[in-house]
Amino acid sequence: MNSRMRGVRSMYTMFRRFATAATASQAMRFMKISPRSFFVGAGGTSLAVSFFSAKEDKTKPPFPNYDIVIRETDTLYDNYLIDNAYNILRKYETSEYPELLWRLARVLCEKGKQSKAPADRKKYFLESFTVIQRALSCEPPEGSFGAHKWMAIILDYVGEIEGTKSRIAKSYEVRKHLERALEINGRDATTWHILGIIN
Repeated sequence: MNSRMRGVRSMYTMFRRFATAATASQAMRFMKISPRSFFVGAGGTSLAVSFFSAKEDKTKPPFPNYDIVIRETDTLYDNYLIDNAYNILRKYETSEYPELLWRLARVLCEKGKQSKAPADRKKYFLESFTVIQRALSCEPPEGSFGAHKWMAIILDYVGEIEGTKSRIAKSYEVRKHLERALEINGRDATTWHILGIIN
């Protein structure tokens, strides 16, 4: 391999590491750049970086591994490793992070669907209902799509457990949460499908 090709490959590798880094400090570590040398001699660039970092502080995750926890639990859920996702999310059951709470409620709902014993099904569905209510109580002003979507789904399961009258009474609230979820994210096919079924 010639030196030009090695240079291109190493730059490509460096770019990939930089692009996948979660923070600027990780990117600098991957690129083997000290923070001091990164800002020295880059007058206009350091000003742009400082403006960029000031904006990032507003959307700072609640704790250091927040994005990783969400990404990992979503991957586990997508691969239907429900117990593994539950083991991660149950640590945050008393938290006030709606994005984690609705994911925990989703996993509890799936555990209820997997259960054969009616008592276990009821236990998991009611527990998921409690968690999803907490997620909605902690909802940010812009809303939480997942919390509303899963509140609608879980409400239907709770109504099924409580009986036909309860399920019919809860159908209006299910519709309200589905419509709110679509206001927040109108591109979710599952939500549209569920709304179409209940109409």
